[in-house]
Amino acid sequence: MSRARRIVENAFGILASRFRIFHTQINVEPENIVKIVMAAVVLHNFLIEHSPKYYAPQKCVHQENTVEGTVITYEYNSQNSNMENLEQRNPGNINATAKNVRENFMHYFCGEGRVPWQNDFIN
Repeated sequence: MSRARRIVENAFGILASRFRIFHTQINVEPENIVKIVMAAVVLHNFLIEHSPKYYAPQKCVHQENTVEGTVITYEYNSQNSNMENLEQRNPGNINATAKNVRENFMHYFCGEGRVPWQNDFIN
C-alpha cells in the first residue's frame, strides 16, 4: 500500500503542479473527467519526450532501483527547475470519493497489480 500510495501521489502531484485543473473539483460528467486526465497524461508524456530539458529536468524526480530495492533521491536546485513546490492543503480533510479511489488503488496494487519486487522496498 505504501508503494502504491507514493506512486499515485507523486504522479498526481506532478500533474497538479503542471495542470491547474487538478487544483480543484472538476465539475463535468465522470466520463469527461477520464478524458481530461488521459489528455493531461498524454500531454505530460509528450512534453517529457519532446522537451525534457525544460519540462522535467533529469534529476527533478526520485527513481526506484528495482534491482536493489531502493529509492534514488535527488536534491535539486528549485531555481533551476520548472517544477512548482507542492503544499499540503486541508490536512486531515480527505474527500470520501478520493479516499475510496485511494482504497481501490491499494487493493489493486496489493493484488492483481502486484509486482514481484515491491516488498523489497518495505523496511
